[in-house]
Order: sequence, then structure tokens, then C-alpha cells
Amino acid sequence: MNTKSWMLLIFFLFASLLQLVAETSSEQQVVERALRLQYADVQYHPTFGGWYLLTTRHKGQVSYAMADAAGHIVVTGATDYKRHDAYIRFCFVDHEKKRLHEQWQKQWKEYEVAYANYCKVKDEYEQRLNAYNIQVEAVKLQANERYKREVVEAQRKAQAEYQRQSSNQDSGGLLGGVVKAIASAVVKTNASNNISYEVILSQMLDDAGLLVPPTQPYNPQPSPPQEPHSGYEWKCFTYQQPCPYNEIDYEAIATSDGFADVKRGGRYGLVNAQLEELIPCKYDEIRREAGYFWCKRNDSWGVYSDKGEVLVPVAYDSVGLSSNVFIATLSNGSSGLVTFSGQELFPFVAYQIVELLPDFILVRDALSRYGAINYQGKLIVPVKNKREHVDKKVAAYAKKVNLTDENQLARESIKHAHNAYLQRDAQPLLAQGKQPIANEKRGIAHSDVDIQIPVTSKKQENTFAVIIANKNYDEAPNVDYAFNDGYMFKEYCIKTLGIPSSNIRYKEDATFNNIREAVNWIRDIATNKIYKGNSKFIFYYSGHGVPDELTRSMYLLPKDGVAMNIAATGYNVNDLYQVLSETSSESLVLLDACFSGFTKSGAALASTKGVVKVTSGAPKGNTVVFSASSSNEVAHQYEEKSHGLFTYYLLKKLQETKGDVSLGDLFAYIEKEVVRTSVTVIRKSQTPSVAAGNTALEWQGRHL
Repeated sequence: MNTKSWMLLIFFLFASLLQLVAETSSEQQVVERALRLQYADVQYHPTFGGWYLLTTRHKGQVSYAMADAAGHIVVTGATDYKRHDAYIRFCFVDHEKKRLHEQWQKQWKEYEVAYANYCKVKDEYEQRLNAYNIQVEAVKLQANERYKREVVEAQRKAQAEYQRQSSNQDSGGLLGGVVKAIASAVVKTNASNNISYEVILSQMLDDAGLLVPPTQPYNPQPSPPQEPHSGYEWKCFTYQQPCPYNEIDYEAIATSDGFADVKRGGRYGLVNAQLEELIPCKYDEIRREAGYFWCKRNDSWGVYSDKGEVLVPVAYDSVGLSSNVFIATLSNGSSGLVTFSGQELFPFVAYQIVELLPDFILVRDALSRYGAINYQGKLIVPVKNKREHVDKKVAAYAKKVNLTDENQLARESIKHAHNAYLQRDAQPLLAQGKQPIANEKRGIAHSDVDIQIPVTSKKQENTFAVIIANKNYDEAPNVDYAFNDGYMFKEYCIKTLGIPSSNIRYKEDATFNNIREAVNWIRDIATNKIYKGNSKFIFYYSGHGVPDELTRSMYLLPKDGVAMNIAATGYNVNDLYQVLSETSSESLVLLDACFSGFTKSGAALASTKGVVKVTSGAPKGNTVVFSASSSNEVAHQYEEKSHGLFTYYLLKKLQETKGDVSLGDLFAYIEKEVVRTSVTVIRKSQTPSVAAGNTALEWQGRHL
């Protein structure tokens, strides 16, 4: 072809392209014009093959629809939508579930009114009954005194009458004297027998108007309505082009920690907010704990970091975390230590590792016999002892061998491995000329109370703890140091107070259902025949507290709670106190939260008209409550220590006393130091408060 022919061909192709573009543009314009007749706003998006986002506004309400490139309506009536690189998600209110939820909310309010009336009537009756019983006891004392006086008087009269009658008769010798003495006793006895204490009591009760006790009114206790199993919120339609996963928890990305579980081919994995796959979809189960991800495949466990790094290979029967090192167990029952780089520190020993102590590792066999190994895996105390004997035998061993030197190499390996792992996290900050800080989520030391945690040899097998640390909220500002508060208090419970880890329920970012289930767990234990009447409970909470302006009640704010609607979405502290009172056990509640209507930074948490002073929420039964602040104050954060101010001094006292401290001394210390520090350092007042239930007598002398 010559040059002229080529030019004609190019011109023809260019003209065809222009015509195609014009036709396409014309078709798009036609579709848009048709859609604008029905919808207030029409937005064209070329992704996914081309689609339209359609918006309708009616009486202030906005709804969304979707049409494909040809203008065919694919979705309509959506209340919200979320657009992602992988898909578009349209959300609809499930009206039936919403109806059921609103019905439950209405019934719950009616129940609260009925229950309050029940409690009022019950309290009034009990007050009347107590007053009646006090009066009856007083009358009984008077009746008893009267009975004694009348018996003595009757006996005196009978004796006088007998002597008068017998004075005219001969004594009849010795035998006659004996007969007269017996007769005299009989006379006195018969005289007293004619006087009835019951008759006297009845007469006096009648005179006082106390024959009939107060009648208990018919006032049955109402039953709370059953909450709908799934709440109500959303039905979803997902437009995928294509989504690489069969299932994806988008809400977890949007509202939680930026990670979401995904599923493909029946296996689970993990993605971040950018849908980058951090953990491949090849695991049967993925759990989150302490900022790491435990993965299970074919009954074997391993651990990933939040960056997708394999910290522990998926090759162990179980994996736990303690003191910046993982405790791993093989299927044959042997166990050992694994660093953050997956390195096994020593050949696994044929025992279960129970606890990592400063100078040795406590181990146990299948017969619950204890022994000890050093940090190189060498057996230093044979596994044939009772737990309380191991410390003594380790001390005897230490006299012969320098345990510090013996453990130095392994400890240095742990320290080096952990620091190397942290250094990877610190590199981006160092590149920017910034100082790296400790990762709170992992419970790594921030201050003096986070290191050198005292370790006790005692075991409190019958003490149980619920620890809730709420940092990230869906509808409220975050609480910066809540994770560090909760995590370190858990460490002190285990190491310093000797509470077995199996006796602790620890939850970060707890939802309403999480809190309720944890409290119900306390009730289940308290009613168990093994622990009934022989158990102690600790309930610790770090996070937001919210007052109800209407009822002046205190609420714990769950992760999914809404401060503006706290009565329906928050956990009422009175419900916690009620459950604890039913146990009759010694209970301690520690609340690092304020209930003034403000956050720990001082910002308004809800649409309050100022500081709200709560007036309800007194503990019942054998319960003692330590609160971080008074009802009209803010519970502050101690920035320098990376803890809540209240929790820092709680941990500080436990550290100084090695857990051997009475509740009275503990609160006195917390109150003094919090008041001092809040004024001198934070420049705002904070005064911890304490309250005790009606049967928590002499609580000051109790020990944790």
C-alpha cells in the first residue's frame, strides 16, 4: 500500500473511533437523562464495567439505588452503601428484625418500670416486716421479764400458804421433815406451772396490736423480655466484580481494628483495610489475642503478626504467650519455648510448662506432679513434688549453681529475639526521625509497673476475675490506654495474686453481649455446687462510663454502644451489682471509668447539658466497689505512665506490696496518690470513691 492508502485507512479508523465514542457518550447521556427523571442525584462510575449510584431524598430521608451501565435497576431502597476496591455493598434495614428489636426495647423499658415497682413494693414490705419483728422482739423481752416476775411471785405465795398450813401440824420427825420438803417443792412447782409464758406473750402482743404480722402484697417479680437473637440491623446486597472471597467481614474493617476475616474454599484467612491478604485462606480457624493471630490447621496451631509475619509455625498442638515468648506444646505432650522468630530455645521437655518464673520454669506431668527446669531446658528439680515444695528445692539447687549464669544465654536469646521484632516496627519511625514507642496492644512495658511484676507461689483456685478493656468504640472517642490497663491488670492477677489463667475472662473491645456473657459466667460459677459459698470475684473495667440523664443510672459503654441511647445500648452497672449480690461471695469491682458524661480527655461524651451527677448504682450484698473518680468528675489518663491514673496506682500498690495488701490500705493509697497526682501533674481534680454493699462488713480488712 502506498502512503495515500495508509493515510486513508488511518483516517477511516479514527473516524470510526470518534463515532463509537460519540455513540457511547450519547447512550450514556440518554441513560443518565432517563435516570434523572426518577432520582435526585445520578453518579456514573466506570468501575466494574460501568454502573450508576442513584440517590433519592424524601422527607429528609436519603435512600440509594444502583443501575447497571444500560440503566437497568439492580438495587433499590438501600439505606446505606459502602464502596470498596473489590465490591460495592448496599445495606437495607431488615424491617422485621427492626420491629422485633424495637418491640424488645419497649418491653424492656416496661420491664424496668415493673421491676422498679417490684423492688419498691418488696423493700417497703421488708421494711414493715423488719419494723414488726423489732417490735415483736421487744415485746418478747418484756413478756419474758413479766413471766419471771409472776413465777417468782406465785412461788412466794405458794410457799407462804404451805408454811401457814403446816405450822399447825407436827413435824413428824425426820421422815415427816423429808415429806414436808418434798411437798413444799411440789407446791412451788405447781404454782409456777399455772403460769404460761405463751399466754402472757399473746396477751402483750394483743395489747400492742402485734398479733398479725404485715401481709406480703401480691407482687410477682417480672421476667425480663428475651432479646432477639441477632439484634436487627442490616440485610446486605453485594455487587461483586469480582470479589476474590466467598465471605468477608466488611464491618470488621470499617469499625474494628482494620482487619477482617475472609473465607475461600472453606478456609479462613485475614485481610487489612486495603484488602491486602496478610494471612492466606488455608486455616480452619483464626483467633485474635493480644494483638496477634492464632491460626489452626489440621489440629495444629501457629501465630501470625498483624503484618502477616509467621511468628510461630503452624506445627504445635497449642501455643500460649507469656513474658515476650511463646509456650508451645507438641501432640506428644512435650512443651518448650519459641521466640518471635519461630526459634525453639531448647529441645522440648516431656512435661507441660505451667509458668515462667524469674529464675526457673515450672513444669508438671500428667499426674499433677511438679518440678522445675532452667531456661536452657535442663531439669533442676525432679518432677515428683507438690507445688509448694518446688520453690524450696530450687533454692537448694541455687546454692550449688548460679542460676543467673545458667539462664543468661537463654534469657539473652529471648531478649534479642523480641527486641529484633520490635525494631522492625520501629524502623519507619526512626526513618522519620521519631522515637518509637511501645506497642500497647501487645502489653509491652510502658512504665515502672509494667516490668518486674512480683510473682507469688500461692494459688487462689477459687478466685475468679472478669477483665474488660474497651479502647476502640464504634460511636465514641477511643480510650488510649485501656488495652494496657486491662492487659497489665490481668498479668498482676495471674502472677502477683495467684489467680489461675483459666479463672480469668479477659476481653478487649467488649460488645454488650460480651459483657453480659462475662457477668453470666460469674453467676454460673457462683451457683455451681463446687464453688457455691466458697468463691471470690473480681470485676475490672477500663473504658467509657456513661450516665443516663433521666434515671441518673451508671452504664458501662460497650464497643457497639451509643452514648446518645445509653439505656438501650449500654450495660447497666446495677445489673452487675445484682448478679454479684446473688452470689453472696466476696466481690470487688474496679471501675477505671467516669460517669459524669465526659470522656477521659474532658470532651462531652453525649448530648448532656453539663456534668451529670449519678444518684443510683449502689452495690448490694457482699460487694465492694472502687471507682476511679467521684460522680461529677472525670477519670483522667496518666500520659507519662501510659495508663489510666486510677489503674496506675492500683498496679503500683500491688507491685510494692507483692499483692499482700488489705482493701482498706489499697484504697487509701490509691485515693491519696490519685488526688495528689491529678492536682500537681494533670492540674485537674480527681477523687476516687468507694462503696460497699449492706453485708460487706469490715471490708477494709479483706485481702485480695
